[in-house]
Amino acid sequence: MPTSRKRALLLIVAAAVIGRLVLSAITVDLSRDYYGEYGEIVKNLHAGKGYALYHVENGQRLYRFDPAAQPIPSAFMSPGYVWFLYPFFFIDVVVVRNILLLLVQALLGGLNALLVAWLADRYYMVGSGVWAAGILALLPEFVNASTSFTPTVLYHTGLLLFLIGVYELQRHESPLTAMGTGVLGGAIVLLRSEFILCAVLCGLWFLFLRRRRAALLLTIGLCVVWFPWILRNAVVFGEFVPMSTSSGLNLFRGHNIDEYGAWTDESIEREISRLPVGPTLEARMNEVYWRHALTSIQNHPGEEIGLLFRKGAYLWGANPLEPRSHSPWYFIPWSGMLALAALGVYTCRSQLRVHMPALLCLFASTLVAVAFFVLPRYPTMMKPAIVPFAAIGCMTVLEKIEAHWIRGKNALKGRG
Repeated sequence: MPTSRKRALLLIVAAAVIGRLVLSAITVDLSRDYYGEYGEIVKNLHAGKGYALYHVENGQRLYRFDPAAQPIPSAFMSPGYVWFLYPFFFIDVVVVRNILLLLVQALLGGLNALLVAWLADRYYMVGSGVWAAGILALLPEFVNASTSFTPTVLYHTGLLLFLIGVYELQRHESPLTAMGTGVLGGAIVLLRSEFILCAVLCGLWFLFLRRRRAALLLTIGLCVVWFPWILRNAVVFGEFVPMSTSSGLNLFRGHNIDEYGAWTDESIEREISRLPVGPTLEARMNEVYWRHALTSIQNHPGEEIGLLFRKGAYLWGANPLEPRSHSPWYFIPWSGMLALAALGVYTCRSQLRVHMPALLCLFASTLVAVAFFVLPRYPTMMKPAIVPFAAIGCMTVLEKIEAHWIRGKNALKGRG
């Protein structure tokens, strides 16, 4: 890489880290001791109550940590981000803990800019890395992701490393790379369980390419990391729980014809209130939500078809039900990035077979959103896979502008 490009990349990475820290200082309440359900599970772990979330009090399900409560075992949240948060909770001073968390997430944002630059330069188009890094470093939704205590930024790191591994496997079939990529895929599944679809599709892609050894080793690596979580759930719940006990809730939220996105309804609450309080409560709750969601699908097939298209539009466009999607800081940059990415895909259309891993990632994300539910952060989760295409789109636009300017300049000289 030329020195000027290296210098530009370092400046972009520095801007990514500084911008995230500045936004965190402006927008984050550093005294807030709340990190979603992930944080409540961590608090129970530190209190010696095990991997637990809900406790029942006066017939109500409560999930906020209570030192006096005895919560039931949980698989409601996948464990990846819980493990990430766990060491930070040895710091009792909440402000210091939050500063360190935000600093780590800002540094991960800078690392992600470097990773997407490496991905774009090595596997897409030479020179596109700086543009890719700039997009990921400065696009508002990527910057904002570092200010929230969610798995998004960590997921981006894993996704980019996984894509680099899969692209490298396409070039050179190395057993170590295949196993390492599979292990990384398993770690991402424990971070966001829906990633299993992307990992499976990539495995099938290698089978299609007749790279059976790569597909096998990738699968083994994935299972080595994923299997302990399945085993833990089998021991705790006495049944097969491969992912989490929140899949039914997400399915219900995405297939609730009466009120799309609703968390529950009266009939569900009545049914859940009759469930026995014990280690299998979450699993039984999950079954209730699955049953109601499937009933809605069976009873309203016409509306369901329309809902599938709506969710696809929410993922690739903007969700009118979510105020954050209305912000010009969201839809203007996203619209521009999407247009550039479409141009980038068209520009490298002859190499789309090479870029199948990224396309499979986007396809898997779309299938998951259509099948379940769309939140504003779900599009953000998949967007690192779009960034290299947008970078190529940027280069294509600039080349056309430059060519037009040179033609105009030459025409003026000719007249002179």
